[in-house]
Amino acid sequence: MSTNKAPQRPSAPVGSTRNFAYDLSGWLDTHPTDDTQDEFLVGTPLVTEAGTSDLSITSKSISTTDLVIDHEIVAAGKAVQFSVSGMLASGSPYTINIIATSDSSPAQVLPVELEFTT
Repeated sequence: MSTNKAPQRPSAPVGSTRNFAYDLSGWLDTHPTDDTQDEFLVGTPLVTEAGTSDLSITSKSISTTDLVIDHEIVAAGKAVQFSVSGMLASGSPYTINIIATSDSSPAQVLPVELEFTT
């Protein structure tokens, strides 16, 4: 399965706990006249660290309310949220792999690679 790189490059200071939200609405189908027929994310996303074992990743979920991500309103059910702590090395890039599933039939499996720096 190929992984798509997220365009966002957030940062997190060493020793901090950061909440992240990633917008997947651009990959989900929308209905032109009826929002209740839109495709949404379901279940608990798989969010893992790649390459190191420094991080603690908690509170993995699908958004349950509208969020503002990169100055855009993202509807509930269309973003993945999680918290990250344990950043050890200043200036080091960390990679997070996200896999979310949609409620379409058949379900879409949406893999994303998010990189951030300290």
